[in-house]
Formats: sequence, structure tokens, C-alpha cells
Amino acid sequence: MATYRNTLRDPQERFHFDGYEDLDAGMKRELGDVGWWFDTSALTPEETADRIIREARARVK
Repeated sequence: MATYRNTLRDPQERFHFDGYEDLDAGMKRELGDVGWWFDTSALTPEETADRIIREARARVK
């Protein structure tokens, strides 16, 4: 989740945002059927790229 990832950032690079839950709900409601959504919060950049490469062909509509 973005809130957790924010705690991992250098203090000078952190951002503070109230209302994440509302933003997340709105994005899912408005954009949930557009594109390919998956949670990358537990993935490294390399793992994210590997998943995209591995699954992209099957997800093309």
C-alpha cells in the first residue's frame, strides 16, 4: 500500500496525504475495468517487471 511504501522513503522524499482510502475507492470505482491492476507493494521493481512480461500476453484484450 502507498502508505507503507511512504514509510520506506527517505524522510525528505516522503509525502503526506490524508484520504488515501477515498482515493483508492474512487479509482477502483471509476477505473476498475480499465487496464490491468495489481498490487506491487510487496514486489521489487524486478519482480514487477517479470510479472508484466510473464502475464502481459494473456491480459491483452
